[in-house]
Amino acid sequence: NIKIDISKASKRKVKSGNCIGSAFEVVPHILKDIGGIVMAFIFGTCDVGPRAVSERSKDEMVNENILLHMPKTDKSAFYGGIARLYARSMISLHLFAASKEKEFIDLPVIGIPCGLTGGRCHFFGGFDPLFHFSEIHREIYRTLTTKYFWDATLRLRTSSSLTIGRIHANCQIASQNTISLPVIAAEDSFVFEFALHMHITTDTLPFQFELEWNDDNRRRMIR
Repeated sequence: NIKIDISKASKRKVKSGNCIGSAFEVVPHILKDIGGIVMAFIFGTCDVGPRAVSERSKDEMVNENILLHMPKTDKSAFYGGIARLYARSMISLHLFAASKEKEFIDLPVIGIPCGLTGGRCHFFGGFDPLFHFSEIHREIYRTLTTKYFWDATLRLRTSSSLTIGRIHANCQIASQNTISLPVIAAEDSFVFEFALHMHITTDTLPFQFELEWNDDNRRRMIR
C-alpha cells in the first residue's frame, strides 16, 4: 500500500483542479521492480504542474468524434507514453475521477493509462457525496478484493480459414493474435473480430485459446 498525496503539490492556491499527471509520472519509479495495481482518485481538471492537460479548442468541444480522440499535443502525448511505460512495468491503473456539474476533465487523455493496462476508469460527474458515496465504496471494495491474474498473456489460434481482424481489450496488442496485460480480473472479457480468409467448406472450425499468468505465489500457470 503506497499513498501519494498531491493535495499540496502546488504552492499556489487553486479552488479546484489537480496535478495527477505529475503523480502518474512518479508511480513507475516506485513500482518499477514489483508492478501492481494503482488506484488514483482525482477531483476536477488536471490543470496544475508540468503535466497539466491542454485545454480543448471550441471546435473540439462541440464535436464528440474529435473530443473522444487524444489531441496531438506534447502534454497529451505524455499520457500515451506513461501508459506504455506502465504496461511494460506491469502496472495497472484504476482511475476514480469526480467533477463538478458540467465540468470537463478530459478523460480521453487522463484515462489512457487505464485503457492500456487492463484498468478501469470510474467517472462521477456532478459529484454529490451523499448520492455517490455508496457507488464509490462498492467499486473500491470490488477493486481491492477481486481475484487477479498477474502478468497475463492471452493467445488465440484459429483455423487457416479465418484471420483475426481486430482485438478489443484494455491493453497493448503484442501481435495479431496475442494480448499482454499487467493484470486481469477473473471477470474481465475480450472481443476478437474475425475475417473470412477463404471459402469455408467444413462444418466446424477449430480454435485454440491459451492463457498464461502468475498466481499470487508468483507461480507461472497455463490453461
